[in-house]
Amino acid sequence: MIDSAVIVDGKIAMFYKNPMPKAIGVGDKVHIFSCEHGVSLAFVDESEVQPLLDFRGGCCNKRQQVVFLATETLYQHWLHGKGGRE
Repeated sequence: MIDSAVIVDGKIAMFYKNPMPKAIGVGDKVHIFSCEHGVSLAFVDESEVQPLLDFRGGCCNKRQQVVFLATETLYQHWLHGKGGRE
């Protein structure tokens, strides 16, 4: 189990730093990040977390981390909007 992970239906919530739909391929898997209320999330198996955290992206030859573990606040905002408040 990953400490501080947000788990939804047995999947771990991952956050893509840009507020847009995004497909990220790592190995033979493609992860689709869905954007709701300006937050892009994907829900993945625990075995897929580290490869996504290791993924580097960015423009202009800048290779930087673009995927992070989602926080509970990000998840709630993705669900409901309103800054994560219900």
